[in-house]
Amino acid sequence: MQGAMVSIVIGQKYRQLWEKHCKPNWEAYAAKHGLDLFVVPDFIDQSDFGLSRAPNWHKLLIGRLPQLRGYSRVLWLDADVIINAQAAPNIFDEIPSGKVGAVRHSAFFENPVLVDAFHRVEGPFASVEQFRRTIYTNAGLPPIEPYINTGVLAFCDFDLAQLEKIYRHYSQEWTFADQVPLSFELAKAKLIWEVDPRFNVQWYALKYSVYEFAHTFLPELKRLCVAQALQCCYFLHFAGNQQDMEYYDPAITITRQQVNVGMESLEKLAHQMIRSFPENIRQSLLAALLEQPHRSSGA
Repeated sequence: MQGAMVSIVIGQKYRQLWEKHCKPNWEAYAAKHGLDLFVVPDFIDQSDFGLSRAPNWHKLLIGRLPQLRGYSRVLWLDADVIINAQAAPNIFDEIPSGKVGAVRHSAFFENPVLVDAFHRVEGPFASVEQFRRTIYTNAGLPPIEPYINTGVLAFCDFDLAQLEKIYRHYSQEWTFADQVPLSFELAKAKLIWEVDPRFNVQWYALKYSVYEFAHTFLPELKRLCVAQALQCCYFLHFAGNQQDMEYYDPAITITRQQVNVGMESLEKLAHQMIRSFPENIRQSLLAALLEQPHRSSGA
């Protein structure tokens, strides 16, 4: 047994989203790298305390799962991560024994070119580092690096039972749910191994920066943006933006030479573009389009 992939998907709505947009590429990635896939359909802790907590917290209880016993490598994925299975290497290849592979939160915004987008999304912080420190101090914790995004965690020869101690110790709710205490405790114990940031690219950072034109104008263009974003990363994480997973279309492919888009997507985009034009331009364009077949046939 080389390793396992695991997630929690609770409720019919989220199950349908996961099965439609994630399951095929998760299965392809698992098969490619010899990983067994397990998806938990309910809260792991069925006590009143457990049922009162957000589902995110229950990733800290995966050590209870009997199906994971015997695996030395366990990859946790939030249920809103789409994998570029063709390009993504085995995440465990670069993680030393005893470490947890993860990506710094908001790593994309560390590029100074995106400082304006960072401020629009996160607020008027002097830097991404200050933003991360503020998350800790607002939670009453001393700032420590790195602050990670816990939507993708790769445990390599790690005792998963340790996670439940965090679940029990931090009983209150947090702005980022489990992410604050889990990141803090792993960083404090020096257990984090930072992996290639492409293993956890957060869609919202792209959505509100380089692809903001698609967010505010012609949202159908998001289909192309999501396809392009996925091509440039290994794992595309839709954290807090699950509704945009509907714009993921595996039939859309983008290369340097060609963009392949299905007719249905093209029709939706064309309809949206035409409706966005002023009435006089729209009528002129429609007239030109209707006239085109007659010009072709007469040539």
